[in-house]
Formats: sequence, structure tokens, C-alpha cells
Amino acid sequence: MNYSILKEGVLRRKLRDLGIPEWGTRQLLQRRHTEWMNLWNANCDSKTPKSKRDLLQELDVWERTQGGHAAAPSLFVSNNPVMRKDFNAADWSASHDGDFKRLIANARKRNDAAVRSTIPGASAAQEESSLEQPATTSTNENVDVSPPEPMSPPSVNGALELNPYADSRNPPR
Repeated sequence: MNYSILKEGVLRRKLRDLGIPEWGTRQLLQRRHTEWMNLWNANCDSKTPKSKRDLLQELDVWERTQGGHAAAPSLFVSNNPVMRKDFNAADWSASHDGDFKRLIANARKRNDAAVRSTIPGASAAQEESSLEQPATTSTNENVDVSPPEPMSPPSVNGALELNPYADSRNPPR
């Protein structure tokens, strides 16, 4: 619907005829009508349509969370402790370090298990290497959390080398 051609009074009357709240600024009226139309059209397409009363309750929930009754977001007050100016990243990192190490260790275990299940000889090689290494305790202090070394593609003078004739069995003619 093109709201720019509607006068505010006509828009309020339209909302009143639909049975939805008609208070607020013009922008809020437009947003409310758009949300109502989305709810109504989605309900028309639904396999189990809801009553108009249920749709009005959904619009009321929208109104309280995002519409006119929603708390205005403040630029100066944040509930997110990470975004505060007095946030101490070193303390936060130290307090959550064990969680990160545990997550990394679990991910590595899952990755190793996936490798063992997809590569037939990998489980025997893994078992042999684990027999050679002494058993470690299950504390988080022994977990290596350093990132893996990045792989670089083969290059010649810094440029990628793409050779479609790399197979020596079929040389170019």
C-alpha cells in the first residue's frame, strides 16, 4: 500500500475499521498497518488459520516488543556488558579461558573422530601414535589452543600456478 497518498485521518479510519489501535505517530500507524497486513496475509496462507482475536493478540505482542509500547533504544545506555566502556577484556578473557579451551578440545576430538570414521587406515595410525605418547591428564591446561598454520597454495613469484596440463600422461600438443 502506498501510504504517501493517504492522509493521516484516512489512515486512522482504516485502522479503526480493521479493529486495530489508531493512536501514535503517522510512522507508527504505517508500521502497525504493515504488521497487521503481514499477520493477516500469513494467516490466510496458513493450513490452520487463526481467529481475528488471536491475530489481534499477536499484533499486541508486536506492539509491546517493537511497536509504540516498546522501550526506545538508548544510544548511551547498554545492557551488553561487553560493549561498556569500562569493560576489561583481559579479565573477561581470563574468566572464560577454561570454557574456550574445553570447546576447542571437544571440537578437536569430534574432528579426529570424523577423520577416523571416514579414512579407513586413520584409526590404526591414531592408535599407534597414541601408544607412543604418554597419557596426559584431562585438565584444560594441556590443551594446545594455538591456531593452525595457514596453508598457502603453490605459487610461482607470488602468483597462483594453475596448470590444466599437470597430468603428464596427456601433454598438450
